[in-house]
Amino acid sequence: MAIHRADAAITAGVDYEIAPDIAADAIDEWLDIVLLLRRLDPGSGAAELRGAGRSIHLHATDAPPGLDAEWLIEFGEDGFTWRRGHAKATVALRGPAHRGAARLLPARPLDSGRVEVIGERELLDFWLERATFG
Repeated sequence: MAIHRADAAITAGVDYEIAPDIAADAIDEWLDIVLLLRRLDPGSGAAELRGAGRSIHLHATDAPPGLDAEWLIEFGEDGFTWRRGHAKATVALRGPAHRGAARLLPARPLDSGRVEVIGERELLDFWLERATFG
């Protein structure tokens, strides 16, 4: 529900924030759904998310102490896996958790200046174009 409200606010051009822990849970759920879609629907865009040696690091900069709000998405020949944690990656997306969730659920343009992309932007764009559902 929170993500739908955030999406509506973005569409209306107004700010909307959700608590970092709720946003982090939304990111977990989104990654699980994309992973499931990749397995269930080989014809989906998510099926293209493979290729050894590439990775994406998501980093929520507003996480309170004790909340692990970093994710690593690693690509292999058979697809991708994800886990929470900090690691160097091919590309990193840094920003408040609610900004990351709003951009990933569904994907939103990254040129707003409210998030930071470090590394190979093309990989992040590739991911966001294919890691969709609905």
